[in-house]
Amino acid sequence: MLETKLKTYIRKLVQEVEEELDEVNVTGNIDGYDTPNAFTGGKKKNEKKRKKTATQLGHTIVGEGRKPKRPVNRWLELKNDETRTPNQKLAIGLKELKYQLAEVEMFFRWYNKIRSMNELSKDKYWKRTHRHIYNVKERLINIATSIKELDQ
Repeated sequence: MLETKLKTYIRKLVQEVEEELDEVNVTGNIDGYDTPNAFTGGKKKNEKKRKKTATQLGHTIVGEGRKPKRPVNRWLELKNDETRTPNQKLAIGLKELKYQLAEVEMFFRWYNKIRSMNELSKDKYWKRTHRHIYNVKERLINIATSIKELDQ
């Protein structure tokens, strides 16, 4: 059951990344704004022309903007949620953390696999990589301390 939930969660993450990649602009090598009708819009008469031009070039027209999927301040939303008891909030939150930690563990497995496949030793890491490893260790120690406090 956990495996299927993890797979669906990963699929959802991959979908979000693919959606974001669809919107990446790769016109970095063009002189100025030499794209015809690139900044037209807002008027109904240009909409057909924009759609036709975009589809001919294999592009799609993106909506005006996306709403954030998560609330701006998740702490306030959690604290002010009156539909759940504090026990429910804690249980649901810890269940979510369990899934997120499983994902973090998966990433560490991937990075260790990359390291071992390429026979990288610690002395070949970049200076920044050492700093990142130290920061991750420090944060994990802080998380362990928080878990101990929660378990008391």
